[in-house]
Amino acid sequence: MSNRMRRVALAARLHTLGWHSLSVPYSVMFSALLVNFVIFGLLRGFGVDENEAQFTGGLLSLYITVGVMFVVLVNEPFRFALGFSLTRRAYLSGTALFALGLALGSGVFLYLMRLLEQLTGGWFLQLEFFEIGGWYTGDPISQIIGYAAPMLAISAFGALLGGFYARWGTIGVWGVLTLITLVVILFILGVTLTQNWMSVGQWFVDQPMVALLAGYPWAITAVLGAATYLLLRKVNA
Repeated sequence: MSNRMRRVALAARLHTLGWHSLSVPYSVMFSALLVNFVIFGLLRGFGVDENEAQFTGGLLSLYITVGVMFVVLVNEPFRFALGFSLTRRAYLSGTALFALGLALGSGVFLYLMRLLEQLTGGWFLQLEFFEIGGWYTGDPISQIIGYAAPMLAISAFGALLGGFYARWGTIGVWGVLTLITLVVILFILGVTLTQNWMSVGQWFVDQPMVALLAGYPWAITAVLGAATYLLLRKVNA
């Protein structure tokens, strides 16, 4: 293994120290699952919606927590790594390697949990926690990627926000969030004024689910990752 690869591997291992980068997101997810168990247990106990499985969206708690975690990973650990002579490129490459491993590992785990959920009839409560809404395919690989790719994109977005914070502090984060909000508002206004919501909806309908859950997230990840690297090149240790 070359010296450069050793540095990248060291940077990736930094994120596993104490296992907080794994334990915190999954603790949040399982807490959300427990809350769903309680709510659906009460609903089923009162005979509500017994004949129909319900998609809760609770799995988003895992993805949101991972995104927040990557905001942190490109700040204090980043400066710590620079203090120990790791280069910016090595640290970010190691962070990307960790993000990829986390996303793929999570994809496998979530796929297995989905199988268990299906075998138990939604945890015996007709509860759909690990389902990807509307996407059913017998191909395990595409389903695993369908879990992993969005997580990787959210990780990259979190890292980008962390890069803005490292470069310009809270003002930088609020600035980019405000810009994103304005772009979204202008988009909504533009589509509304031109009465093109049907066209927008049809575009999404026409896209293969694999493209929406895997293809586009990979492209987004690449763009956000490059932007994060450009930001952190200017950050002092």
